[in-house]
Amino acid sequence: MSARADYENNSLIVLIGAIDNENAFYTLTDALGKMVVSGSAYLSKGVSQLTLDMRNFSKGIYFFSVTNGEKSSKMKVAY
Repeated sequence: MSARADYENNSLIVLIGAIDNENAFYTLTDALGKMVVSGSAYLSKGVSQLTLDMRNFSKGIYFFSVTNGEKSSKMKVAY
């Protein structure tokens, strides 16, 4: 899993690897632990791209979490 800020389009682009096709749930929390975005996504086998609209959020440190019910991953991202 990796992420990069796309300041030109006010978005955060997250690349998520999946072993199989699966549904996943994600959250984005700010540095204080407040959830700012949550949702679900269908991940195709291999690498899937998820683009989050960040227009309403200030630049800073966030934490992105994703789970498919069996496995979960969390990473720190800068926007």
